[in-house]
Amino acid sequence: MADPLAPDDAWLATELSASYGPAVGAFYDGACHAVSRNHATTTHVVGHLMREAEASIRDVLRPLVFRAPAEDRGDEERSHRQDVARIVDSLPLRSDDPLPELWYSLVGELHRYAHRSGQQGPRPVDSKFLAVWNQFGLFLTVNRRGV
Repeated sequence: MADPLAPDDAWLATELSASYGPAVGAFYDGACHAVSRNHATTTHVVGHLMREAEASIRDVLRPLVFRAPAEDRGDEERSHRQDVARIVDSLPLRSDDPLPELWYSLVGELHRYAHRSGQQGPRPVDSKFLAVWNQFGLFLTVNRRGV
């Protein structure tokens, strides 16, 4: 049986599911469980779950805010940043809204934790990973209500 989520995490998973569909809430729920267990593969697994949750949010918002051009598969991080920029630019955000900065801070970081180089094992759960995890939590909290 899985460990129960902390009340704030369970609330956020429910909010995300209501705003973006069950996939986002499930990915966040899974990431919370993995972080709480601190297994040797935590950063790798959580990196994938964070990427899936963030990509699912983009999938929901993309058709609502702009007409997507043909995808550029040349540079994944550049394409990701451009996708986020198009979405952010199309949203009715206040100039002091923290969403754009939080979202841009995750571009590239989620990929780095989800993938490894060569025969290197997963990255450790260290202060850098926890900083990305906390940024991701802030991003989800700010973005929980959708457009």
